[in-house]
Amino acid sequence: MAKLRGDKLLSKREEYLVVEAGRRVLLGGGFPNPERVGCPGSEVLKAIALRKISMIDGAEYIDHVGCCSPCFTEYDARRRQAENQKRLRLVALAAGVAAVIGIGVWVWMGGWSRHGFRRGNEEARETAVPYQQSLLDLRNRSVLRGTEPNPNLTPVELPRAALALSIYLPTGSEPGKYEVEIVEHADSPLVRSEGLAVLREHIAVVEVKLNLELLHPGHYMVGIRQDGSGWTYYPVVLK
Repeated sequence: MAKLRGDKLLSKREEYLVVEAGRRVLLGGGFPNPERVGCPGSEVLKAIALRKISMIDGAEYIDHVGCCSPCFTEYDARRRQAENQKRLRLVALAAGVAAVIGIGVWVWMGGWSRHGFRRGNEEARETAVPYQQSLLDLRNRSVLRGTEPNPNLTPVELPRAALALSIYLPTGSEPGKYEVEIVEHADSPLVRSEGLAVLREHIAVVEVKLNLELLHPGHYMVGIRQDGSGWTYYPVVLK
């Protein structure tokens, strides 16, 4: 409340200057109390600074703080600390609200759909795994009908690794979308991928990523089919 100046009220600026002048006097030791006579103690000063004591209950202590530099200095420090902590809590709260809003927008836009979540995981795994460039040339390979081994057909060798595989499709293959899988039995694909075949110097080439690291060494089949057609298989050996 503004104080009287003669028969007029002090303006807010004048009142502020008076309060700041008193504060500077108190912090500067203008009211020394080296013996700390009548001081209420740190717990009371902390309660006043944190507004945990009412003006009525704390009137006596507040009056003392206003005329004791040591108490006012301690009160001022605790009050500043409380204000800093409050600002930090507000900043943390604002950051939390922003994060929740961001997640909500992402969910609203479909980011948490099962397909999107799975695709995100797959992309993250693909980014994390170092894929090794490799070539599978099937241009002159005989097509194997079924998945039983053909003793007269030499298997193609592939490394047991994460492969960025370029497949030269059999002569006469058309461009388009292809599926590629590694199997032991036709109805049990172990690894599957898909890619788009393009013509390169009259050769249909499809590029896929196949992670074969977890497969055991041995004989398998690589199955290939163009979108909408049946599977054809070729023997491979993983080493």
